[in-house]
Amino acid sequence: MAACCEYRSEQNEQADRQTVMMSEADCRLAYAALARQQAMLSSVHLVQLHDCLLGPRGLFALLVRELEEMGRLAPLLEDVAALANRELRTQADKALCFVMGHHRWRNVSPNPFRAMSRERLCCLVYDDTAGYTLIERYAALLTLRQLDSQFFTRLIDTTRKSVERRVVFQGLLEHHDALLPVERCVYPDNYRASQQQHLERELQLYGDLTLSQPLSVMVARYSTATLLKKLGVRQTPRARP
Repeated sequence: MAACCEYRSEQNEQADRQTVMMSEADCRLAYAALARQQAMLSSVHLVQLHDCLLGPRGLFALLVRELEEMGRLAPLLEDVAALANRELRTQADKALCFVMGHHRWRNVSPNPFRAMSRERLCCLVYDDTAGYTLIERYAALLTLRQLDSQFFTRLIDTTRKSVERRVVFQGLLEHHDALLPVERCVYPDNYRASQQQHLERELQLYGDLTLSQPLSVMVARYSTATLLKKLGVRQTPRARP
C-alpha cells in the first residue's frame, strides 16, 4: 500500500472525501461495508495488511521516521502538496500540525478529528480509497488510539470502586466485537473465548448486567460512580479516615 501522490482536480478531491461529511447513519453503513470487505480476506492477508500499515516497518512508521528527520520536507507528505483544493490542503495541514505536536516536534495543536466516532476514524485510517492524505490517516489513527485508551482507562477505573469485574469483561467483549477484521487479526485466537469465560464467572457471582446502551456510549457520558449506579453495581464503601 503506497500513498497516492498523483495530481487530482479539486472536483475529484472533494468527490473522494465523503467520510468526514457523511451522516452517522451513512458512516455506520460505510464502516459495515469496510468490515465485510475485510472479512473476505484470509487471516494471512489481514496480518499482512496490518503490518503494512501499522507494523514497525509499515507505512505509518515510515511516515513518523521521515517527519522526525525531515519535518515538512518528508517525501510521504507529497500527497498534501498535490492537493489542488485550498480548503482540503488546509485540513491536511491541520492534521500535520496535530501530529507534529503529538510527537513534541512543535507546539501542541488542536486535534481536527477529536470529535469523531470510532467508526468514522476507522474509515479514515483503513479505507485507502477514500481520498485522504497519509498524514490525515495517521492523525486519525492517533485519535483512534486515544479513544481506545480512554475507554480502557474508564473500564479499569470501575474496578477501583467495586470488587466485581462484570463491567470490565463486558466492555472488553464489546470493544473486541466492534473491531474491524484488520484490527482483530493480531489478537490471540482464544481472546474472545477467554474474556467470555471471565464474564460468565462474574455473572454467576453477581447476576446479569443490564445495559440500556452500549458501554462505549455510557462510559463517555457518565462518571464512573454514576455509571456503576445505573448498572446496579454495588460500590465499595470508602474507608473511614
